[in-house]
Amino acid sequence: MTAWHVTLTAGVHALATTARELRAAHQHATHALWTTDPTRVTPAPGIVMSAAGPVRPHEHTLRQLTTLYTRLEQQIRELYEAATLAYAYGTAHTLTAVLRNERPRHAPASPDPVLPDLSQSLTVRAGARDLAALRGRLLTARDNESPDLADTACAYGERAERTLHHLLDLAKTNGFLTKAS
Repeated sequence: MTAWHVTLTAGVHALATTARELRAAHQHATHALWTTDPTRVTPAPGIVMSAAGPVRPHEHTLRQLTTLYTRLEQQIRELYEAATLAYAYGTAHTLTAVLRNERPRHAPASPDPVLPDLSQSLTVRAGARDLAALRGRLLTARDNESPDLADTACAYGERAERTLHHLLDLAKTNGFLTKAS
């Protein structure tokens, strides 16, 4: 049977990979939208005749692409935010369980909406200060519906994941994680 910490870290890694994949997709969607920005692109002035009358094909295409890319960017931004919040909160709740000496086999998929304050339970070396600062930024971004919410949640998740690995490495070094664990 696979040790609990192996499946746990695999689940947290899957949350991280999902967040990073959606971050890249969001960056691509943002760039695609930028390519049709009417303040950046001047439509070609040519007119063609269609059954409905004169048409400016380039202008028409730019409008259609802008509409499509705007929808795409919004949908991916929502997915990105949801994924990074799941990563941040899921990893934080995983850390809480490990600190309580529990042995969760999986990270929570739908974590409690409260982001735990882990600063009192961790050392500076384990990331207490970093997590406390990122937690403050994340809560502020969430409460203010900041456009930086997803990036901040991703940063928190990444730091929490490093802290989880630190704790597990420390436990392994001190003999608390054995093959039977």
